[in-house]
Amino acid sequence: MTSTANFTPSVKKEVYNIGNIGKLIITEEVQQIIDQLHNNIGSTEWSGMLFYKLIEGDIQNPKNLVFETVFLYPMNVGSHAYTEFEYDEGIVNACDLCEETLEVSRGLVH
Repeated sequence: MTSTANFTPSVKKEVYNIGNIGKLIITEEVQQIIDQLHNNIGSTEWSGMLFYKLIEGDIQNPKNLVFETVFLYPMNVGSHAYTEFEYDEGIVNACDLCEETLEVSRGLVH
């Protein structure tokens, strides 16, 4: 996971269809965090906060929405079958690592 307070997304991005909700663009930095988690903990379940922003479309036409990831902050490494975390003041650490998290939407990732 990055430890830089000046986290800046790079140009390389992957685009994934997310069903009837539109598309999600995963930045290289977020993909690196995901890859590092998988490499370090293997098949163990993990969960955390995904910070993202809407970059195209509107809620009236969900299929045309395009979101882009901003940052992923792991909150828990569980077991091979389970993970959970409390949405608490620990999330402030994500804001310390990536100031942009203060201005975007957030959701759970697992």
